[in-house]
Amino acid sequence: MSSSTTPRLLSYLTAAVLVAGVLCQFIQKTDPVFALWYFTVDSAILAAVVSLWSAHRPNDQAAIFLRGLATTAVVLSAIVYAAVIAPMSPTGTWFQPWDDLWVRAALVLMHGIAPFLVVAQFLTYAAPRTGLSRVAATWCLWPALYVVCMLTAAAFTTARIPYAFLDPEEMGGLLPVLGSGLVVGCVFFLLGRGALALHARVGRKDAS
Repeated sequence: MSSSTTPRLLSYLTAAVLVAGVLCQFIQKTDPVFALWYFTVDSAILAAVVSLWSAHRPNDQAAIFLRGLATTAVVLSAIVYAAVIAPMSPTGTWFQPWDDLWVRAALVLMHGIAPFLVVAQFLTYAAPRTGLSRVAATWCLWPALYVVCMLTAAAFTTARIPYAFLDPEEMGGLLPVLGSGLVVGCVFFLLGRGALALHARVGRKDAS
């Protein structure tokens, strides 16, 4: 198998897992929240698109830039779910008694399997090599855009914010939400910068 075939197959596998997870979230019947309100789902869709893009145009500057962003977003989603959301759930675990099979499959695919695949894919292809802190800071626009869109949707529609730490009603006002968003942004930056540092040490340096 050629050196160019392996990364492409990994990209296809990553995209397949992400798409399967998103589809499971859309077709499940026990979670009333619209799938696209989840940062996890939005990031999974972005990562799936970037994975397919990478399989065919791996050295496009946009693909090189977006691979790291998508990787950071998927990993952040998994960390927040495992470290914050699941422990605060009624059972303190990943799965609730009322979750149907599709919800459970979505959780496993997007939070359990996809993070490892996107990191492996990120290390397999080329990544930005200069201005790494600036690049990681620019990636933070993705979660910032999500927060702004969700707050706007919640203010003017019946949209339900799926994360308590981003819900003004749950947090007692907008200021605590902005504080939570700042914390998330800082974590996102640190993860992105860490991913770039890891790639500089062990990732692929040449063109894919």
